[in-house]
Amino acid sequence: MAKTWFFTGQWSSITGYLVLPPAMLDPLPDFQPIEGQKLKQVFVDQCSQMILSGKLDIGSKLPSERDLAIQMGVSRPVVHEGLLDLQAMGLITLKSRFGAIVNDYRRSGSLDLLTALLRYNQNDLKPGLLADLLDLREHIETRIALLAAQNRTEQDLLLIGQIIDKEIRTDSRQIRRLVQLDFEFHLQLALASGNQVYSLLLNSFQSIYTTYTAVFYQNPTVHAAVHTMHQELQTALQARHAGWAEEIMHRLIRHGRENLQSTP
Repeated sequence: MAKTWFFTGQWSSITGYLVLPPAMLDPLPDFQPIEGQKLKQVFVDQCSQMILSGKLDIGSKLPSERDLAIQMGVSRPVVHEGLLDLQAMGLITLKSRFGAIVNDYRRSGSLDLLTALLRYNQNDLKPGLLADLLDLREHIETRIALLAAQNRTEQDLLLIGQIIDKEIRTDSRQIRRLVQLDFEFHLQLALASGNQVYSLLLNSFQSIYTTYTAVFYQNPTVHAAVHTMHQELQTALQARHAGWAEEIMHRLIRHGRENLQSTP
């Protein structure tokens, strides 16, 4: 027979969750009630920030799902799904009949953790981590350019040409549009490479990629320089000149790095 629980409280007509009286909440230090929409994401953000900031020590045990739900003002399903997301990011380990344990994220973190790091740092990564990401991008994208020159199809050339035409018609002040076109250009190169994993990797980094590309395009002088290099890459792909395409991508990535490093 199912248990019946009795609470002194009211159901919210807005969130659909039980609103408990203040006396029943008694939150632990640092855990704050969650308000608004997208409760699971807010839960994940709050917990990830506490882990990344060191407020929750490596190896420490989180409160139970029931206690977290009460303290943070959400349902247990929200907490349960949020903990699964935190585990997928590598921030915690869920142990049967024991609970959630805080991981050393440097050893167990996944690509999803990079997005969490961005949110925690308000889109301002530490210089060391940003430099590491730019190194990784240069390594991946120069290989993409080389393979794209070798494996591209006529359809790939057509799509890349369409993106470049849109760049020509875009004003340098339309930063959001330029950022989107820039990502589409690099994604189409990844698709043209013939390696399916490269496009998946770029999509995984899209949030970080577009955040810093937006900073890059704040400088109105970079639009013309980037567009010129995109056209050069298009020509290299048409000629199937892999070495030339690789060299142009090196220049393109380094141009972006230098402008980002010079941005206050």
